[in-house]
Amino acid sequence: MKELELAGAPELNVTTEPVVKAKLTQLSVPKFRGNFQDCVTFEDRFLSLVGDSITIPNIQKFYSLLSAVKGGAKRVIQHLPVSEQGFRVAWEILVERYENERFIINTHIDNIMILPSLTSENASQLHHIVDTTKCNLEALKAMKQNTDSWDMIIIYTLVQRLDNKTKKEWELHISSKELPTLQQLYTFLEHRSNALESKSTKPKTNEHKQSSERKMSHSYVSVKRMCEVCKDSHTVSHCNTFKQLSNDEKYKIVKQNKLWCINCLSNKHMIKKCQAHGCKICGKWHHTLIYRNKDLSREHSNGSQESSRQQENVQATYRTFKE
Repeated sequence: MKELELAGAPELNVTTEPVVKAKLTQLSVPKFRGNFQDCVTFEDRFLSLVGDSITIPNIQKFYSLLSAVKGGAKRVIQHLPVSEQGFRVAWEILVERYENERFIINTHIDNIMILPSLTSENASQLHHIVDTTKCNLEALKAMKQNTDSWDMIIIYTLVQRLDNKTKKEWELHISSKELPTLQQLYTFLEHRSNALESKSTKPKTNEHKQSSERKMSHSYVSVKRMCEVCKDSHTVSHCNTFKQLSNDEKYKIVKQNKLWCINCLSNKHMIKKCQAHGCKICGKWHHTLIYRNKDLSREHSNGSQESSRQQENVQATYRTFKE
């Protein structure tokens, strides 16, 4: 951080020339949270807006500094008395604490080295890799670091963070003999991220068309589903009219309307292809609505009675004939 040049500032004649107080609320005073990488930017902007001003009293500068610093940076100066000398002392403490060139350089290098690895193609993450690298390298150049000779190191570091498909495309993109430049990698990644963004925003016309066809097909099936008994929009197995008929009448309707599958009362398939369960009463392969055991028992009982009557008639006839 730069030291304040307050000793050489001219004294203002408060009796003849009023002090022009700047409206600090209208100034874009930066915030500083104690990050080493933000130290240089903060000191340049704060000094240019507030610290080097000869029209702003030191007490007002101190209040402005207290509102600008956050976190650990604020804790080291918040207990200082607010006075003309307090601002100078506070600034010197911040300079002593955070103006560490080695720490600042290491922080910018770390920001590049700890970039997350991608597991799949991601446009926003590719943009993030490029933007973070550019930003930190520019900051290092401003600190007089010779980053122009770092291309191969930075390229290797960034390529290791890419997903497998993007790595493969990069290897196909570059020449096998000539060394690539960092600018080439920037351009490749920016083009690829733009292509991914374009692909993700392209309307999926085929999927939309298929979805519409499926809906139309479903609607068509729904319209064609009509009861063979009452002509209402339900299947025969859900028809109240059909349920109230006798078993003989039900069998007659099944035969007349060619309901090939007596297991689900459908004319769309044969019984051997039916996936419905069988009769809930006897478990056999027919619909529960056409279960006939009771009728068959009744018919069997009637048949037995008729057979007995016939035998009695035969015996009566035989006795009459014998007499």
